[in-house]
Amino acid sequence: MIEHALGVLEFERVLERVAGRATSDVGRRQILALRPSYDVDEIVRELERVASSMRLVDASPQWTPGPIPDLEEVLTQLGTSGAVLEPIDLFRVGVILKTGTGLARHLDSVAEDISALAMIRDRMIDDQEVLQVIERSFDDEGCVLSTASEDLDRIRRRLRGARSRIVERLESLLSSLPDRFVVPDASVTIRDGRFVIPLRREGKGKVGGIVHDESQTGATLYVEPPIAIEATNHLRELEREEAREIRRILRTLTDLLVPHQRELKGLFEALVDFDTLYARAQTAVFWEATPPVINGLAPGTLSLRDARHPLLLESKEGGVIPYDLTLENQERCLVVSGPNTGGKSVFLKATGLITVLTQSGVVPPVGPGTCLPVFESFFADIGDEQSI
Repeated sequence: MIEHALGVLEFERVLERVAGRATSDVGRRQILALRPSYDVDEIVRELERVASSMRLVDASPQWTPGPIPDLEEVLTQLGTSGAVLEPIDLFRVGVILKTGTGLARHLDSVAEDISALAMIRDRMIDDQEVLQVIERSFDDEGCVLSTASEDLDRIRRRLRGARSRIVERLESLLSSLPDRFVVPDASVTIRDGRFVIPLRREGKGKVGGIVHDESQTGATLYVEPPIAIEATNHLRELEREEAREIRRILRTLTDLLVPHQRELKGLFEALVDFDTLYARAQTAVFWEATPPVINGLAPGTLSLRDARHPLLLESKEGGVIPYDLTLENQERCLVVSGPNTGGKSVFLKATGLITVLTQSGVVPPVGPGTCLPVFESFFADIGDEQSI
């Protein structure tokens, strides 16, 4: 019954607009999963948290949370014995640490009362030592940097030198061959991970070596000359040495994070929680909304002031005319009459949306003086279920 009512009211469409202001995919999913609560204390507590976040938006309109990559699988791996995280996963941990540090400093700098966000602030981690190790080890694409260790830097310098020497020797060989053996504009290239030179078929006998590929016509052969074979084999050994060192680095950094798995989980969950709050707060500020007063379980007085339909506000198609509505606790019915296209459906849907949004922890588009009871069930049946 509740899902049908939410569908009639286009609740999901409103949540999509709210979720669009979230930073993270996890935050967006959590917003889309919001549903009305029937616990008065929980609703009041959630509205207070959004109100504190609204004060943050008002104090620093241009500020936004940093990136929040999904760490759910990474945190699971950290709890698995012997696991070694991939470079991109370790980079994401660094991003989370940096975002957490930035959020903690921002919360500490705000003069407004944001005490409702204290639990989020308490779960922030400021471990600059771990963050610096990660930042010097990986780039933003998850590649391992040479600065990750002195040994890796040394190996990569040897690799660069070995590659350069192979190319120089093959270029020298190309320049020494007669034109009848070499294709026009020939240059050193790579086939199957081996350094080769393009030769006419008749040049293969002159140069020797191993054919790794040929052109579609078969006229050009890609040959690895004997002078490159041993040098490339040495290069492969250096590459294996590089892979072993990278694996050691990944294992060391993973082992460094394992004791902090619980704190990292708390940090990630707090950042996602804040992401959903900040998206709801930005939405409420955009709607010029004021958190309503909750006056207990229904029946109770429902008093809406400057109420507006959220989807009309999001459409940005001209001004939206607000309305007031008061239903005392003994009033159980309201008849709305008027001509077609006179706004009756908008009025009904807006009133229903305001109640379900409030109980879902989203500050609805209402003005000061609005108070609502908490309803324990919802029913909506609006004619042809036309879309706003």
